[in-house]
Amino acid sequence: MSPGKVFIDLKFFPVYVIVILIGVIVSAVLAPFFGRNRQEKKWRYIFLGVLCIAAITAIICVILALCGNPGFTTGIEITYYAACIILGMGAAMGVSAYLFKQKGFSPTLVFDFAIVLIPLSILGARIFYVAFDPSSSISSFVEFIAIWNGGLAIYGGIIGGALSVLIVCLYKKINFLDIADCVAVALILGQAIGRWGNFFNSEVYGLSIINEALHWFPMGVLINGSWRYALFFYEFFFNLLGFVGLFLLSKKYVNRPKGIILCGYLIWYGTVRAVLETFRDAKYQLGNASLIVSIVMIAIGVGVAIFQYVMFQKARKQQVDKKLGLVGGKAEKSIEAEKPEKAAKTKKTEKAEETAKIDKPVEVVKIEEEKVKRTVKEQKTEKTESKKTKK
Repeated sequence: MSPGKVFIDLKFFPVYVIVILIGVIVSAVLAPFFGRNRQEKKWRYIFLGVLCIAAITAIICVILALCGNPGFTTGIEITYYAACIILGMGAAMGVSAYLFKQKGFSPTLVFDFAIVLIPLSILGARIFYVAFDPSSSISSFVEFIAIWNGGLAIYGGIIGGALSVLIVCLYKKINFLDIADCVAVALILGQAIGRWGNFFNSEVYGLSIINEALHWFPMGVLINGSWRYALFFYEFFFNLLGFVGLFLLSKKYVNRPKGIILCGYLIWYGTVRAVLETFRDAKYQLGNASLIVSIVMIAIGVGVAIFQYVMFQKARKQQVDKKLGLVGGKAEKSIEAEKPEKAAKTKKTEKAEETAKIDKPVEVVKIEEEKVKRTVKEQKTEKTESKKTKK
């Protein structure tokens, strides 16, 4: 990453210290009127503070622009690259908050993760770049923190971000894979938007395009009079496709193994990056580190996906077997228990009848037999009469 073109030149930096103080005061006054619980109020303080700072800043900028420079010379610059990165972060946070709500978490949880994730991601991106860039000549801490002079690697940011999510999940006792499934969808969208920063910086391009028929944007990009493969646009396009696919997958297949969306991200982005890495200009290759990390991502994604799917199917089978086993077991036990009971009852009745016959006198037995014969004859006569009436 190089410094790039200037998006906003903040020439009135001392004024913004006053603006921040005013924004905090205004937000402190307004925030108690918003939010139902303590956590929501906390983040409404921050949200309203940011809104107040932005509004007051805009008003001051307009006034100073109309009045001319009042004498402030110290300032900072915001580049197009930084604007794209911030826009990508905002979009990722919005998608994460939406998916958190769909998962049953509070949308404000995204701020808890952002506080840890953003600084650790920047730190990881810087460390990865310094560690694997052969042209890096950083020799002091001051040079290390000067990220505005360029030098960030996305893979380091992903590693730092994953570590931060794990830390927050352990602290809050939340399942890591549940959160990772949401963050993965948001992350690939943020990466897609952030890649446009490379366009404004005229960087992260590929090899020279020899075929003149391909000398057009977005197939290629003109760099110093030479047409190069527009790798930033290719990655933007495929990341956007990945976002759509993962988002639809997370919405459609609710009953799925945990971590399967994360695995989809690892496999998809690892494959895209591994292919595009072979087309990169040598100036933007961090040795073989990015290619190796891409392959490792694909391997981890495939391995975890298979493991989670097998465990998910095993758990479902156990649940089904447990339900069927309880119901079927009761039925089998009851049937098996009923059989000997019925057999015992029939044997008892037979013995009782035999003993009753033996105990009764012969005359009583003959009278009972005659009664049975009479009832049988009466039933036959009733049947014949009913047939005649029908005819």
